[in-house]
Amino acid sequence: MRFINKIKGFLENVMYNHEVLGMSNITPEDSGIKGVVLWASTGTVAGKKLKHGPRLKVYLGTSLVGAKSVSVTLTKPPRILGDMPKRVEKDVLKFIDLNFDLLLAHWENKISSKTFLLNLKSL
Repeated sequence: MRFINKIKGFLENVMYNHEVLGMSNITPEDSGIKGVVLWASTGTVAGKKLKHGPRLKVYLGTSLVGAKSVSVTLTKPPRILGDMPKRVEKDVLKFIDLNFDLLLAHWENKISSKTFLLNLKSL
């Protein structure tokens, strides 16, 4: 039981510490977009600034493993950097519009991952 508590504590720390992990998985239950997992990262991971600008990664499927992904820029208007089904495209663009300021604040490390996830609006 002590081992499980240690692992649980470690995972909770990593999950909410955007300085270390810098990414958040947003499931269909949280986004309201069926059949995709969204991946929102901060602009820095492990203290290193990423080379590309703000973006949201869309994984087509219910898992990140082996799924095709498409990046969408967090700009006005957003740019889709690849191909995805039109229904998904429409929903992703609505999700970004609904959460634009929050997504950008997360990218810029202005809020923690915990604050980010607790304030996301679902479709």
